[in-house]
Amino acid sequence: LGLVLLAIAITNFMAPSAAGSGIPEMKSVLKGIDLPHYLSMKALVAKSFGLVAALGSGIPIGKEGPFVHMASIVGHNLSKILTNINTIYLNESRASELLAAACAVGVSSNFAAPIGGVLFSIEVTAT
Repeated sequence: LGLVLLAIAITNFMAPSAAGSGIPEMKSVLKGIDLPHYLSMKALVAKSFGLVAALGSGIPIGKEGPFVHMASIVGHNLSKILTNINTIYLNESRASELLAAACAVGVSSNFAAPIGGVLFSIEVTAT
């Protein structure tokens, strides 16, 4: 019970945007909807510590969505760093491609299935 309450407290007080699965929100971001603070570093820290606490408590939750969200945060911040180095990432379509690839990395790392990650990214970007 203590770890569940810790996971809730971390998510609520540190970054409320880190609540939820991650996959539906990333589909929205890839469609062009701006979710404030959804891809911030605070959300990454809250999501990772909240996920560890929730999984450690033993509640049966899936970790696929949080992995997609965390990989997308890393991809988004990487694109911001790469924009300073190379101007090709200033293009909005390149940033969207990088986010789709980051979603695929999240799925691939969770299931240890690279083909599944590629198929997931095709599914997400096709509609």
